[in-house]
Amino acid sequence: MGRDAAGGAHLLRYDGLTWGESRPPRGVAFTEVVAGGRETWLTGARDGAQVLLRRDGGDWRDAPVPPGAVYGLHIPAADDVWAAGATDSGAAVAHRDGQAWRQTIVDGFPRSAVGTVPAVSPTEVWAGGTAGFVGGPVGRPIPPLLVRRDGQGWNRVTVPADFGSVTSLPPHRTRLTGLGLGGPLEKWGLPGSTPPLVPGPDFLAWHGRSFTEYVEPAVAGEGDSSMLRLTPVPGTATVWSTGRADGPEGTFAPRILRFG
Repeated sequence: MGRDAAGGAHLLRYDGLTWGESRPPRGVAFTEVVAGGRETWLTGARDGAQVLLRRDGGDWRDAPVPPGAVYGLHIPAADDVWAAGATDSGAAVAHRDGQAWRQTIVDGFPRSAVGTVPAVSPTEVWAGGTAGFVGGPVGRPIPPLLVRRDGQGWNRVTVPADFGSVTSLPPHRTRLTGLGLGGPLEKWGLPGSTPPLVPGPDFLAWHGRSFTEYVEPAVAGEGDSSMLRLTPVPGTATVWSTGRADGPEGTFAPRILRFG
C-alpha cells in the first residue's frame, strides 16, 4: 500500500512475478494492509467510522471491529488475530479467536496507546506505543510504552529511553530481536546540562533479559529517521528498516537501512 504525489492511496499485489494494482473496497479510505495466516486484512474508514476488512482469497468482507481505535494488526493465523489500539480507558490489545474479540487494557493511563502487537508464540505477545500523560505544555515529550504478555498477564517492560514511541516490533527467530523507536527519541541528560535532553537509541535488540542499543548511521545532508518500520529476513540475522528522514528546506528523503 502507498500514496501517490496527489495523496491518493493505491493497493498493490505481487503475484510472484510482477506487481499489479488491486482494486480497493469501494467507499473505504484504507490506512494499512496486513497479511498473515493466508489472509489479508485492511484497516481504514468508511463514512467517518473505522472498519476492518479481511480477504482470504475471495472478495473483501467486513470484519467486526473491537472497541476503540485500531492502529495495528498481527495475524499469525485466521483464528489468531491481534489488534493494537486505544480506548477511552487507555492502551488496549484485542485478540480474535476466529469468532469474537477479547480486549485487554494494557496501560490504563489517560492518552496511552499501542500501535504494534507481534505474537512471538502462543504464550508471548508484545505491544508497543506511547504512554499516557496528564496536562503539561503543548509539545511536551511523551514517554514510550512497551508491554509483554507471558501467558499469564501483561507487564510493562522498561525501555532505555525517556521520551519517544515504540513504532515497530518485528518477531524474529521465535523471539523478539528488534524494536524500532520513532524519533525524536530522547533521554534526560546529566543534572544541570543544557539542553536538559539528549538523543536516545534509534534501535534496540532484545536478548531475553536486556536490550542492546543501536544508533542509525549518519547520512550527509539529511537528518535522523522517523516513522521507522523493521522487517526481519526469515532464516537470517538480517533486519531491514524503512522510513523517512528530514531533508533540506523542510523536505523529506526516503531512508532504507540494513542490519546484518
